[in-house]
Amino acid sequence: MKTQLITVVVAALFPFTLLAQEPSKASGPDAKIIAKLTELVQIREQQVEIEQALYKSGRASAENGAGVEAAQVELAEARVDLALEQGVREALITALQGLVAANEQRVEWAIRMKELARASDVGVKQAQAELLKAQVRLLRAQK
Repeated sequence: MKTQLITVVVAALFPFTLLAQEPSKASGPDAKIIAKLTELVQIREQQVEIEQALYKSGRASAENGAGVEAAQVELAEARVDLALEQGVREALITALQGLVAANEQRVEWAIRMKELARASDVGVKQAQAELLKAQVRLLRAQK
């Protein structure tokens, strides 16, 4: 009888023991992931600067100005990833607003290039689709 009682207690407590051993988000953000995402944001910032310098110096073709727009979107995405990992709602909303703004600029660029016959509707539609995805992400985060 005593053995059965011990078995029942151990069996009842076993799942809780396993849960306690699993890493969880409740314990906070992972410092190693935060460090890597922070480094990624810094690299993306440098990419934006390089793309802007190339475009302003005339070393990039007019179509390559889209490199600036693309780099800004990539930077905004990296900031969203960092904010998600940090788990701070306000930072996430701010990062998503930045992503929406970067995608709006990308749409404007694509439309200008289409008007100059340097790009097709495909580029415009792709930029518009990415903008809509960013807007949905922002709306979800704001709920």
